[in-house]
Amino acid sequence: MCENTIEINSQLTNKEPVNHLENGQPVYETFPKVDHGMEYSEFFEKFLCGNQPLIFSDQLTRKWSSVKDWSTSEGVPNLDFFEKIIDKESLVPVSNCSKKYFNSQECKEESFAAYLEYWQNYTISHPEAEPCKYLKDWHFHRDWKHSYTAYRTPQYFCSDWLNEWWENRADSEQENDYRFVYIGPKGSWTPFHTDVFGSYSWSANIVGRKRWVFFPPGEEKKLKDKLGNLVYDVESEEAKELEEKNGPITKFEIIQNSGEVVFVPSGWHHQVTNLEDTISINHNWFNGCNILSVYFLLKAELRKVEKEISDCKDTGDDWTEMCQNLLGASYGMNFLDFLSLLTCILDRRTRMLDEENLDIKFDGYSLGVNHSKFDISRIHLVLGYLLQDFVQLGMKEQIEKCEYLLDICKSKSEIQ
Repeated sequence: MCENTIEINSQLTNKEPVNHLENGQPVYETFPKVDHGMEYSEFFEKFLCGNQPLIFSDQLTRKWSSVKDWSTSEGVPNLDFFEKIIDKESLVPVSNCSKKYFNSQECKEESFAAYLEYWQNYTISHPEAEPCKYLKDWHFHRDWKHSYTAYRTPQYFCSDWLNEWWENRADSEQENDYRFVYIGPKGSWTPFHTDVFGSYSWSANIVGRKRWVFFPPGEEKKLKDKLGNLVYDVESEEAKELEEKNGPITKFEIIQNSGEVVFVPSGWHHQVTNLEDTISINHNWFNGCNILSVYFLLKAELRKVEKEISDCKDTGDDWTEMCQNLLGASYGMNFLDFLSLLTCILDRRTRMLDEENLDIKFDGYSLGVNHSKFDISRIHLVLGYLLQDFVQLGMKEQIEKCEYLLDICKSKSEIQ
């Protein structure tokens, strides 16, 4: 097998699917740290399918251009380098860590030049009287990939349906991705949360150190108030009172150093604090291992939307369309988007198996045959659930599309 191919053992193509967010979770006793020599198939089975966290050593990132360019000889962030490759007046999202907004932080856009000026002044002494501002969720790859290559996605994270869909979808002219750069001074932080869509995430520290506090799926329920809202800060008095009320909480605290990469499984709530001035690269993604969790979360969000606007159901408007539009606006994805994603991935996998010379790649890593078969089997499973939903919602066009795609999946499974 080629060195740049991600492949799994053939027996894994029939591995029993799991909804990581609902099924009984294993007892987690450690937060393992490994080097980059682990076989992809081992990572796939133990950590992706098993939904277990780990941290990779800095060997995984040592060849990245960003590791060299984004830090000074003193080992601190080098923001001056960005001036060479981006438009300083381009807008970036900046959160005020000192100002709560609902259960997150106030976020506004400002020019990179303005943030750079703030950074140069603030990081001299990190004054408590000044707001702590965190540049995060910056689509650096999307906006500047044509002028600079900061990194190559590690092979372990290249079965990435979410970003593959955005790179190849034919039903939208909008360019987007779930690849981000974070730049934050010492003390900047991200409140208690779980990742979008029930996705996995990976986070590579280019320079600086972070402190992570992780909670296995289900433990976050002990940190909800009587209205079902998650606590904002797991180190607050409110969190301590909730733990006293609801019982001891299983959690893991780790320190991530420069160059190290953290893998965050589906549904693992976490809170992150920068212990030093820090730059990191983060991806959100999902694939066949956690697609069932992604589907059930999406369905749960639709139920919330339907409940929220139930008084509009008999107004004569298209109720189903209204709910899907609101779901897309509030959650970032609706059932039509989800079907589009499954269609795109299935089309690419079936063409790969049908066309001998078609190579499916993500950041230079090719997908193996067994991996493609696994992907098709998981798409088949989720399409079955989705078809039932479309029948219940009376969405005729989508019913026909699902039935067509299910026939394709079935024909491929018969060939296998």
